[in-house]
Amino acid sequence: PPRQDWVLALQLVSARPGNDDLRLSYDAWPGHGNLPTSQWPAGPLIADHYLLPLPESDAIRQAWDVQVAFYDADTGDRFPMTNAGQPTGNTATLTTLRLPDRQPDCSTLPALQSPVHFGDAIALTHAAMVPAEGSWRITLCWESLAPLADDYTVFVHVYAADGTLLGTGDGPPMNQAFPTQLWEPGDRVLDTHTLSLSTGSAPARIAVGLYQPQTGL
Repeated sequence: PPRQDWVLALQLVSARPGNDDLRLSYDAWPGHGNLPTSQWPAGPLIADHYLLPLPESDAIRQAWDVQVAFYDADTGDRFPMTNAGQPTGNTATLTTLRLPDRQPDCSTLPALQSPVHFGDAIALTHAAMVPAEGSWRITLCWESLAPLADDYTVFVHVYAADGTLLGTGDGPPMNQAFPTQLWEPGDRVLDTHTLSLSTGSAPARIAVGLYQPQTGL
């Protein structure tokens, strides 16, 4: 492309795949106007620093991707990016982080007689199962007790009274919006899984657990 000056865009985007909710969008000229891209030399690394203002929000606590892009101020077209010579779109994710947002309210869900502990790191405190337009929605409330070094996937299996498996709804907590590796002790996580069951199915038992997707354990 012709050498020109591109605008830098820094954004906080929901970590949930396919969700483009923005928590912050901050546009600036590189170097606060002192490092125009048309004058960048080839080869040397260029250090650029920003202090991003975090707006007030009533959002539920989750993970947010810090993304960076460059765009043409006149057209809005974004600069294409590559990694190891391969096209990667027009946005790069720098890191994923958690913000000090509010905890979800689990009190609207039925509480378990006593929390179910998964090791010493996670407890399941509330659970509900309700029909929803040809499917069943399973809502769980997790509580973080200790840090985890890995990201776990939740499994939800629904069985009939005779033990027949009626459906499964495995998936990361909050549909990948809040990986367990980012949980801190005291966090509550409201997690919903939707299962499509055959007409006439009579769910009698729900099995819930956590596993590492790489090993299945």
